[in-house]
Amino acid sequence: MKLMSGFHSAFGQAPLSWGQSSGTSFKRGLPREAKPLAAVAAALLGALLVGMYSTHLSTRMPLVIVAAGGLFWLVAKRPRWGVVFLLALTSTLVLPEYFTRWMSDNLAYEMYLLVLLLLLVRALAIKSRPGVFERIVSSPVAIALITFMALVLAKSLVVLIESRFSRHSLSSIFLVDRPLLLYLLFIPALLFFESVRSQRWLVGAMLVLGAVTVGVGLLSLILHNSYLGQFMSAQSLQTDTPDVSSLVERLRPPGDALMLFGFWIGIINLVIRPWAWKQVAVFVPLTMLMLTGVILEFNRSYIVPMAGLLLLAVFINRKNVRMKLLAVGAVAAVILLLFASATGTLDKYVNAAVVRYGTTFSSSSLDAQSLVSRQIEDGYAWTAISGSPAFGIPINEFYRPTVPNMLDNLRWYIHDAYIWFWTYFGLAGLAAFVAVLGASLLRVLMNWSKIGDPLLQATVLGIGFALVTLVAANFFAPKFYEFQTVPVVALAAGLVEAIIQAQKRDAGQAVGK
Repeated sequence: MKLMSGFHSAFGQAPLSWGQSSGTSFKRGLPREAKPLAAVAAALLGALLVGMYSTHLSTRMPLVIVAAGGLFWLVAKRPRWGVVFLLALTSTLVLPEYFTRWMSDNLAYEMYLLVLLLLLVRALAIKSRPGVFERIVSSPVAIALITFMALVLAKSLVVLIESRFSRHSLSSIFLVDRPLLLYLLFIPALLFFESVRSQRWLVGAMLVLGAVTVGVGLLSLILHNSYLGQFMSAQSLQTDTPDVSSLVERLRPPGDALMLFGFWIGIINLVIRPWAWKQVAVFVPLTMLMLTGVILEFNRSYIVPMAGLLLLAVFINRKNVRMKLLAVGAVAAVILLLFASATGTLDKYVNAAVVRYGTTFSSSSLDAQSLVSRQIEDGYAWTAISGSPAFGIPINEFYRPTVPNMLDNLRWYIHDAYIWFWTYFGLAGLAAFVAVLGASLLRVLMNWSKIGDPLLQATVLGIGFALVTLVAANFFAPKFYEFQTVPVVALAAGLVEAIIQAQKRDAGQAVGK
């Protein structure tokens, strides 16, 4: 069996091609599909210059212009690299969120949206790329996502008009919409990764980004390096779990979704595919590294559904599944012990894991400040929902007042993501978003066993397990509207659709259709 053919020459990928006999050459100038980007780039540059007086970017304007030009060139010449670059950006592996010496948080968000806009323009150049519309409308997930985004944009427009385009409303809409707009990364993921080769390359890129995220996080905890700390957001676990040592830090990497998806892709590869020594040599360390990162988040909303899903995986009808899972668990324990030893806090981290996860459903956990704060949030949210259940409250309004002693006193933020969607976008918006999730999971369930490529088959099922984990976790951790998780979810869902469409296309060609 070939090992890691999906990662072979991952960074020496052939030019992007949309047909069997002819493709786009990148050797001479920009491709014709990139021409619409010129107008977009010019308009954006003009907007930046006009808005200098309000954004105070005069001293940074040369940097902004160079960055915009570089992003334009990257997306025009290598759009697949642009997709991965956006994933790295939103995980703050390229430009950390707190790297304020170079740019403000708002400018960072604008860069994310700039890359997304360029990718969408590049992907939807329908005139030079026939079949784009058909590929989108043939995807039930794409239809559900477009419906959801239309509701979000319609609600935003109504609020703007009613407020007469006030500065406060613009700021509020930008705050709420900027992570949701990243769901549109689904479209480039669906359209740019048409071939099996490119899909395997993307899986490799996701695993590499996940491994880098965990690696940087672990180094920041072990070395306590101030520079590495800019990439991570660690905090003392004692803040939320008083019974543990103050030396135990909780890893909070912005790219935690990459770790979660990377773990499930890796573990499902190990579970459903025959083991070859090369495959084991690659997937066992990667999977264990990502699991270590997830465990050191001390996020019970992840661990509880993950434990249940691993039990479900035991019943997958493949040889030696149980022994494989036990072997993987043993390696994970060894890695955690090595990490705890490296930090000099072996007993403290072991005790923290036992206390944190062992008291998940205890009375002390139910009385914790974090849960009390979330109950207060939910109470105010239900009051807001009762006033406007169908379409939600205006985006430019807070759903609750300031409450003393709240753990997270953000008056637009709710830990239950589904209640948050209902509060701000009404039952219509919540239903549309749930339809996106439901369609994605149904596509995984109905098609994963039909995928011919072993790596992609395991990837589709792994993405399904990751999505189920997030569906459960979002009752307590609002990952579905946090900017660092949304693009990973969108990319994963788009990749699943691309794999399914490629499988059906290749099956049709095989029977002469």
